[in-house]
Amino acid sequence: MELAASSEPKPGLLSRALSRVWRWLRPPRRVRPTKAGWAFLGILWAIFFAALNSGNNLLYLILALLFALISVSGLFSEYSIRPVRLTLEFPRAVTAGEPFHFLTVLENTSKRRAAYLLSCDPAQLQTKGRLELTGPQWTAYLAPSGDRAGKGESRVNLWQELTAPKRGVLDLEEVYLATRGPFGLFDRRKRIACGAQIFVLPRAHKYDNEEIAGPVGTGTQLRKVAGQGYDLRHIRDYQQGEEARRIAWRPSARAGKLLVRENEDETVRRVRIALASAVGETMVERQASVARYVCEDLLSRGYQVRLEVPGAPLPESYAASDDELLEQLLPLARWHGTGAAPVISAEDSRVPVLRVLAGGRVESAPA
Repeated sequence: MELAASSEPKPGLLSRALSRVWRWLRPPRRVRPTKAGWAFLGILWAIFFAALNSGNNLLYLILALLFALISVSGLFSEYSIRPVRLTLEFPRAVTAGEPFHFLTVLENTSKRRAAYLLSCDPAQLQTKGRLELTGPQWTAYLAPSGDRAGKGESRVNLWQELTAPKRGVLDLEEVYLATRGPFGLFDRRKRIACGAQIFVLPRAHKYDNEEIAGPVGTGTQLRKVAGQGYDLRHIRDYQQGEEARRIAWRPSARAGKLLVRENEDETVRRVRIALASAVGETMVERQASVARYVCEDLLSRGYQVRLEVPGAPLPESYAASDDELLEQLLPLARWHGTGAAPVISAEDSRVPVLRVLAGGRVESAPA
């Protein structure tokens, strides 16, 4: 599996071509013995050498039985894993170094066959050091979808935990659907295409110069938005074409006609957060972490913020909620310290700016 991150150089054409050829040549299944399976194989070889030296027919019969058990295990595990449908739900953005959960939905589509000891594993991510899997969660039994006796569920939800230690963008191209059924001796895995992308954002680190918090409030642009405040100005008659969400339904019911609630104008405080170019992984990481902290801190204090990342598209609007801010923070996962500064309009140029410099130092640039 390839794991893309903006801070690393992209693979060349030859490298990508070899990767595609390797994925095509790999078998669709991967079988490995479990700990119990290795013990079983050790006993099998011990009986094999004992039978070979003694010529005891009973040992040969036991040896044949053990080989038959391996064959039955392989057939039943394939018989079990083939009809299972896998659905994955990953969060769009996570924080570096903090555990996050993803949902695995396992569903047995066969009406007659049951499935045993199933789990999902993001392919090779933990071996590459990009993601750390806490451990697979196994479901012991999936009933057939046509089971009317109610002996078990044909669909289960598994929550698994992962940790992304570094900032970047993770491309999950494939996952493994694994089974250890029916005897728990072998781990059989089926490769399934995933195509999920996860943005790993930096942790929020507090900036050093606390004195910057004061000037922000005094120099911020004040903008009035008509009728968007919380205090009631008056109630008037409804006019054709007005938005239905502004109708005051209770007063309208009492008056027998449609009335509109009109509020006082709201004062909006806006700030731009701009990142300066930086060199060096440590400086860039610190700068990205401080930029996230500044955005979240100002948003919690009632500001509308806009994050300007060099080389990334300029956000169309200012973030006024956590969801809107998350969309603006996504370019931080790809940022590697350089890029062209975004073009600012004349109206935005009047909005005060907080510049996050290399190493995490913040300076105020009033409008």
